Amino acid sequence: MAKKIAPQPVTAVKKRATARSGNAKIPPKTTTIRVDAGTHAALMKMSVETDRSIIDLIRDAVGAMSRQRGREIAARQLMDMRKDPKEWESFERETDLFSYGFFSRE
Repeated sequence: MAKKIAPQPVTAVKKRATARSGNAKIPPKTTTIRVDAGTHAALMKMSVETDRSIIDLIRDAVGAMSRQRGREIAARQLMDMRKDPKEWESFERETDLFSYGFFSRE
């Protein structure tokens, strides 16, 4: 008779990850990052409150920061363009073309 192996305890986070992936045998590729204790505590609290994994929270935070950085770069480029009257006029004409088609606003 084969020897029975006692099941190992599974943490709540591992249960959520298994439920999301649908396959506990193939874990997602991950790496380890270091954060201070306060940041880790905040991530754990958010994870519990939102029922989302820390990985999902960090992925969304990185995405949000990336989008914010893109908006800041675009705003800076527009401010620089506005300093050159010819370039700004050209930009406005092109914008009008997309906004109003080939019809003039006048």
